[in-house]
Amino acid sequence: MYASQDQQIDMQIKLIALGNHCLEFADWVHPPLRPKYFDMLSLILQRGELSLRSLQLIEESKNNVIPPKIFKRKVDVAADYELFIYQVLRKCIKMLNIKHTDSYKQKFIQSAFA
Repeated sequence: MYASQDQQIDMQIKLIALGNHCLEFADWVHPPLRPKYFDMLSLILQRGELSLRSLQLIEESKNNVIPPKIFKRKVDVAADYELFIYQVLRKCIKMLNIKHTDSYKQKFIQSAFA
């Protein structure tokens, strides 16, 4: 998929940053744009770059050794992703407490818990 692990890590960093932006501003953007922000969040959560398999810290090669620079970047990405997921869950739980939730928010909650 990517030419190198550095490229994959760069994409993971960008996806997490975009996800954090969407989480932070989804409730504050112009109302017609809100569904798009929640759709973007749902799509980010479904990306293969952020699957647990691609975030693993154990290399599945013959020698099972990850270069120290790559290992540190992977640890940093995993920590950032952990915080991102906690924020997603916090937002979903807050939305579950609301009696009437818009359909696009319901879809986001379903994709977050899937």
